[in-house]
Amino acid sequence: MKKKLTIIGKGTVGALAIAHYTQLSNFYIDWYHNPDKSPLSVGEGSTLSLTRHLRRKLGLNSYHMKQLNSTYKVGINKTNWGFSKEPFLHSFPMGQVALHFDASKLQNFIFEKAKSEKNVRIIEDNVFDLNKLDSDYIINCTGTPDNLQNENIFHKHKYIPVNSCLVNQCKWENPTFPYTEAIARPYGWIFLIPLVNRCSAGYLYNSDINNLDEVQDDLNKILKRKKLTSYKVNNINFCNYSRKNNIIDGRIAYAGNSSFFLEPLEATSINTSLKIIYGSFEIFNNIEDDTEEEEREKLYDLNYRIHKHMLDVESMICMHYLENDKYNTDFWKNAKQLSHECIFKSFESKENFSNIVKYALTKNADFNANHKNVVEERRRVRKTAEYKGPQSVATWPVQSYIQNIYGLNIVDILNKF
Repeated sequence: MKKKLTIIGKGTVGALAIAHYTQLSNFYIDWYHNPDKSPLSVGEGSTLSLTRHLRRKLGLNSYHMKQLNSTYKVGINKTNWGFSKEPFLHSFPMGQVALHFDASKLQNFIFEKAKSEKNVRIIEDNVFDLNKLDSDYIINCTGTPDNLQNENIFHKHKYIPVNSCLVNQCKWENPTFPYTEAIARPYGWIFLIPLVNRCSAGYLYNSDINNLDEVQDDLNKILKRKKLTSYKVNNINFCNYSRKNNIIDGRIAYAGNSSFFLEPLEATSINTSLKIIYGSFEIFNNIEDDTEEEEREKLYDLNYRIHKHMLDVESMICMHYLENDKYNTDFWKNAKQLSHECIFKSFESKENFSNIVKYALTKNADFNANHKNVVEERRRVRKTAEYKGPQSVATWPVQSYIQNIYGLNIVDILNKF
C-alpha cells in the first residue's frame, strides 16, 4: 500500500522538497499552502547544490533562466573584509556556476509542474496541528516558529553579529555583474544580487547597535555608486537559530525556516535545507526495512550531523568577522569579539571546521590561482591520509577555505588559534 507524505509550505524549500519526492518516490503527496500568505522574495543567491537539484529533479537548463528571472552566479565578490587590500572573488571551479533567482518565480514554476503530477494533491489551507494530519510522513517547510525561546528545541547561534536586514529593490535594464556582491560597511555588510530586471540590495546590520536611518543612509551611498535607484524597501528582523533535532520520531521533518535561519553571507540556506530533504527521504523511504534500533541510530546520526553542520556554518560565517582594518565602529568591535569567541570555541572542540581550516592553512596563497592545482588536490586528498576530514564543511570544500583565508588575509589571526 502506498504511503502518504504531507508537505507544508509553498516557499522555496517546500517547492524543492516536492520536486525531490515526486521524482524519486511513489508516495501520495498532499501539498498544503496558505494562498493568503505571500512568500518573501528578496532575490536569492545560491550555491552549486541548487543548480544540480534543479537539473536532476526538474530537468531545468539555460532555456528556463528567463522564466525564473535568473542570472548565472560565478561566485561572491567580497570587498572591505578582513585585512584584504582589494576585492577578491570567492569563485566556483572553472566551468561550474550557481544561480541568482527570483524566489517567487521558482516557487510558482515548481507549483505549476506539481499540478500535473497524478500523485500530488494541492490543498489551500493552514495547518495548525501536525498531529491531526492523516499522513504517514510530514515535512514542515513553514516560516519562523513561534516557540524559538524553547531551549530544549532550538539552539541560538549567539555569535553571529547581525539580526536585521534592510532590503531595497532596484530596477535596471540589464545585470552589470555576474556574481553576488558582499561589501563590508561600517554597520555590517551589503549584498547585491543581480537578477534579470532588478538588483536586490540588502544591508545586514545589528538593530541593537545601529538604527534604520543611518543604515539606509549608508546603503544609499553604495546604491548611488552603483547607479541604482530603489523603488521598494522592506526591513526584516530575524533571529539566528536552528533546531536541535530536525527529524522527529522517524515521521516529521523540519526544513527551511521552520528548522533554522542563519544570516545569508554565503548563501548556505538552500544547501542546508537540501541536506534535510535528502536525509528525510533516506529515513522515510527505508524505515519499514529497519529494526527499531537501526531506526534510532539513523535518526540520531542524521540529527547529529545536521546540528554539527549548523555549528560549522556559524563558525565559517564568523570567520569573516574576525578582523576589519577599515572600520572601528561599535558594530565591528562587537562582531570581532563574538567571532573570536566562536572560532576559539570551534578550535578548542577540534571539530570539522577547525580541522579543515588547519589543513587549508598549510597551503599557500597562489594555490587556487591554477585550476589544475584545485582538481589535482581534490583527487590527491581523497587518496592520502594527509587530511582525514570531510571534503566539504559548512557547504565549503577545502578550496573555498583556501580562497577565503588568503582573500580575507587572516592567515596570521587563524594561526593564533
